[in-house]
Amino acid sequence: EVVLELKELTKQLESKRVTVDEPTQFQIRLKDRGPQRECASIKVNAGQEAVIFEVSDQSGIGSGSIHLRNGRWPEKVVLRVLLSGLEGFEIKVGGKTFSGAYHGEGAPRRDNCLPVRMLDTGGRPLSGRYLIESDKSGVTNRREGYYEIEVPQALLNSEARAIELSWVDFYRR
Repeated sequence: EVVLELKELTKQLESKRVTVDEPTQFQIRLKDRGPQRECASIKVNAGQEAVIFEVSDQSGIGSGSIHLRNGRWPEKVVLRVLLSGLEGFEIKVGGKTFSGAYHGEGAPRRDNCLPVRMLDTGGRPLSGRYLIESDKSGVTNRREGYYEIEVPQALLNSEARAIELSWVDFYRR
């Protein structure tokens, strides 16, 4: 009876996404910025077929890298950027560089730009350009949400062992 319960619990756990600081499949490196280093993080949300790297930075400007320690990249690799306004980002994978910013839904993109979406916490698209809103009296509030960038699978071939990234928040400190 206990064994059956354990098997059922194990099955339930395996079907869920598990959030860990740094699973053994990935190594996260942040550029050392002295005392401000603690303000930035890249967290890993790994599932069976997808991984989401959550980038946050209180200072608003930073860089880091994600290294694949073993195996292959998951089928879907997503960067979830938790900034107030994504003024710019750069991603380097396998010698190729992509850059961009969020200019609003449907804004034209250059050739080397990856698509960026601004979403609420439920994954629904948000209007506007920033996650900061001002009311008529000038008081600002941050909307709950994030910017999302999917790394194309074509870039993540067997030779691509790292993703280097940098970011700039429009509302940097």
